[in-house]
Amino acid sequence: MLFRSFKSWQLLARTSLPPFMVNGPRDRRVQDGQSIQLTCRVVGNPWPHVRWFKDEDQVIPDDFTNVYSEGDFQHVQIDDIMLDHKGKYSVEAFNEHGVVTSHFTVIVDNGLERYMPPFFTKELSDVSVRRGCNLLLHCRVESFPYIGVTWHESGSKIRLRESDYKLIDEDGNVLLVLAEVEDNHTYSCSIINEIAENCTSCQVTVEDSQQLLTIDEDILRHSLRPRFTVWPSNAAVVEGDTVSVQCTVEGCNEVFLSTDFNPQSVDPTVKQLSKSGNNSWSTQINNIALHQSGLYFLTARNNHCEEKYPLIIKVKSQVDLSAVDACATDNSSGVPGLGSSGPVFSRDGDTVVIKAALHSGQPPFNLSWTFNDQEIVWSNRVVPYNRPGSIGVQMTRVGVDDEGTYACTLSNSLGSATFSSTLLVDYAEQKESEVMAELCNCPMLDSITPLMSWSNTPIATPRRTPLPTPHGTPRATPRATPRVTPFSTPRATPTPSLGRRGYDLRSPSVSSTVSGMDDFVMPPPRRKFVQAPEIFSSFSNKAVEEGSTVEYKCFVSCAPLTTTTWEKDNMPIISGSQVTLSEKTGVRVLTIHCARTIDAGSYRMTITNKSGVSTCSANLTVKRKKLVPAEPVSTSSRGIYSYSSRRSYSSYSPYSSVRYL
Repeated sequence: MLFRSFKSWQLLARTSLPPFMVNGPRDRRVQDGQSIQLTCRVVGNPWPHVRWFKDEDQVIPDDFTNVYSEGDFQHVQIDDIMLDHKGKYSVEAFNEHGVVTSHFTVIVDNGLERYMPPFFTKELSDVSVRRGCNLLLHCRVESFPYIGVTWHESGSKIRLRESDYKLIDEDGNVLLVLAEVEDNHTYSCSIINEIAENCTSCQVTVEDSQQLLTIDEDILRHSLRPRFTVWPSNAAVVEGDTVSVQCTVEGCNEVFLSTDFNPQSVDPTVKQLSKSGNNSWSTQINNIALHQSGLYFLTARNNHCEEKYPLIIKVKSQVDLSAVDACATDNSSGVPGLGSSGPVFSRDGDTVVIKAALHSGQPPFNLSWTFNDQEIVWSNRVVPYNRPGSIGVQMTRVGVDDEGTYACTLSNSLGSATFSSTLLVDYAEQKESEVMAELCNCPMLDSITPLMSWSNTPIATPRRTPLPTPHGTPRATPRATPRVTPFSTPRATPTPSLGRRGYDLRSPSVSSTVSGMDDFVMPPPRRKFVQAPEIFSSFSNKAVEEGSTVEYKCFVSCAPLTTTTWEKDNMPIISGSQVTLSEKTGVRVLTIHCARTIDAGSYRMTITNKSGVSTCSANLTVKRKKLVPAEPVSTSSRGIYSYSSRRSYSSYSPYSSVRYL
């Protein structure tokens, strides 16, 4: 009933009401050089104040940024936006009854032609877990420049509890961690950007603790992966305690504990577990602090592979509210008096402050907070909020577990006062993706790897199902056991064992020692198919001012044996001091330093090999720079004058900036 009343917020606004975001901000994408308007709708009584932040810094109006309101709509208008404007944003609405902060992301890019469709390099796989253990689902994606992720459980979007996590790292690892799972479900992960989307799913089977996990004995006998047989339990400790982590793992050489999914080798926070008898591993975290609360990963590793298990540690803080004077006002005296407030409405992931105004009272005060008639557990996520003239509770990353009634009893030597408020947390329906992150694992942008495998080359349309595994031509009678030695000496050029779409398989080499029957059954050797070059993202027309630096960048496939040529007005270009041509894995770049009017024209890039040709072109327009003449100053006998300008330009030669063959 209380939630329904929020739908008609005009009735609630007649009484005391904390800030209520009728329409929260949503994630936005804009192209470099364009304008963007960020909007939210906020009501409350008294009318709330609104502030906008970017990466914890408040957005200040200037010549290109305008912060204004239209009734209950709040806006930020940013003109001529730049790449530096991308990042994490938040909007904060506050009045004397509470504070609500909503977070969102702004993506600034160079246009959709540079986007790469998202695809999975590691999809979800079916897993079996013990009842009451933590669940870790992991997949890996590649995309450019960013990715949005949404998880579903049996067709419904997942609302996180306090001990659940949805994560993306910059290398494209997408993680879902659910604490203490109890039921079987089908989980799916959807990834999306502006040009395409993709999806993968898996089945999670929960086994009883008395049963063995449903794994084939032959798989266990011949498996090279480490295997957890005893899992550590999630810990809830008090600040300053010692946390013991114990587990049993078979088939591993080392086990370590880290806060990152893929920790750095020099990370000082990584803790190595020591081994005892019967494959038992253990370690301790001494004098644990509040900032050490959260998600950990146990990684069991051997010479072949590794296995991970998530561990959640919750650290409770020791807060003394027996003699508080930080909330007292000047010259306050008498019996404590607290103001009343209405319910607080927020959405998943918001930061919320539930507070009450302190009208009177002589310090010091004794404070006692309860949540649903239970004493509040203070942590690094839930902290007291005591300011002059107000008392409250601040919560970050609120979720469905935080819904309920919060009550406070404030007392001093003369009397006491009580306050209560209800918090409602709704799903953030305005957001298209639950988690959004910028990625830097695009294979076309990798300047370190000298040779990229074709299996990592992105395709035009992301595949939703794995490609079938092709096989060579079967023999007349299948062999029951493999041969000890190969048929013959392998060729100098290796033969691919797996095919990709658009590639042919070459048959194994055949020597003269093979029987006539084998010679008759096996097909003749085929010529190796060479992939034709393909352009994923071409450059576009540009108009620049004289003296600027111009860069044409093109993303191409990693086809072998390619030759790249650049032309201006059908005349070949070679690299020089004024024009630089560079080639990296999947990237071709032409840079013109200090552009001049004679550099204007049509530029074309052609990449070719024996299987095909791809080309792209664009026009360049160079505008003469406008200089404001200053006081003439004689600098030489030729009477050269100096000019003042807002930008400084380097001098250039009167000769052509492009060399032709």
